[in-house]
Amino acid sequence: MDKIDYEKNITNGILEHQLDSWEEFGEFVADSELCMPTCIFRGQANSEWLVESTLDRMEKRFHKTPNLSGGTPPEFDCPRVPREVQLERFKEMTRGKLTNPPKDAEEDEWWALAQHHGMATPM
Repeated sequence: MDKIDYEKNITNGILEHQLDSWEEFGEFVADSELCMPTCIFRGQANSEWLVESTLDRMEKRFHKTPNLSGGTPPEFDCPRVPREVQLERFKEMTRGKLTNPPKDAEEDEWWALAQHHGMATPM
């Protein structure tokens, strides 16, 4: 792999470099000049995308619901359900179905369990 001029590949504080194989990726991440402990790979293809949860994206996308009767107005505001209500509903739905549920005080554990079961979460 050719020597990379890192300064030329940094835009708005983000190093961008296209790799064509897993071998190139291995060489790239093993490069001692790249060893920057303050950098974290975001896991997103576009640096313009916000780092936000699935729940945040869904709340933005589905802020309105169509009027299925075909009447006026064509759509209604769809107010956000408070997150604490969503989590409480999940806990209620799982009552008696889990062999080892998290303690009530372990909110992050409950959100992780909800995410594991396919629920959009703030994680």
